[in-house]
Amino acid sequence: MRQNANPIFRNMNQTMTQEATYQDTMVVRTDVASWKGIILKTLLLVLITILAGASTWFLPLPVVIGFCIFGGISSFLLVFFAMRSTKAAPVLSILYAITQGIMYGALTFIIEYALPGVGIMALVGTFGIVAVMAFLHGIKAVRATPFLVRFVFGALLTVIIGSLVLTIIYFAAPDLYASYVNNYPLMIIVSAFLIILGAIMLILDFDNAAHIVEAQAPKEYEWQVGLGILVTVVWIYLQLLRFLVLIARNRK
Repeated sequence: MRQNANPIFRNMNQTMTQEATYQDTMVVRTDVASWKGIILKTLLLVLITILAGASTWFLPLPVVIGFCIFGGISSFLLVFFAMRSTKAAPVLSILYAITQGIMYGALTFIIEYALPGVGIMALVGTFGIVAVMAFLHGIKAVRATPFLVRFVFGALLTVIIGSLVLTIIYFAAPDLYASYVNNYPLMIIVSAFLIILGAIMLILDFDNAAHIVEAQAPKEYEWQVGLGILVTVVWIYLQLLRFLVLIARNRK
């Protein structure tokens, strides 16, 4: 399996390497990962995320707030333990989908109230990006080359460092931070770049999923693959939502 910026796929790469001796045996195995299994589990996790997000329109506010706090704090831990344990991955993946769905569903509800239509456009746009990238990967129009992998690693590292710097600036120099946030052209460029980065990350995810199927990895890995793709899809949705909010606010 190739390297990937997605931590789930990176960990799976290490685990599969450790299990190489098992893969090399002459035992005929039928319980191996397949595209059908990966697609079904990914779609299930996406559906759970959407349904959980829609539930925020009907759940009591204290429950929604509680899930948002829990989701924000636990997201990293859920992904961390899910990528470490194939046995726990199904439960943890579903729990991640529920918490992320409610967390971003609540955020979408608030944005929809202030800017009607933005949330729906972000959701449709996210599905559109996933469909296009899946198609391009399927016809091999875009490949996960070593350069592309290095680019994604470098871009994500830049995003992490930039976020830390902005956090420091927010507390140390509020006026400077405000000038950055209020710079509409710059914010649009940054948001568009992050959306494109998410689309490229999908290509890497699909490529690693293909390698898992080709390597005949154990079927349990399907849940980890589905979770890895969901993490990227959630990233794309959040960046697209931010991009559309910027445009809508500027028009007002």
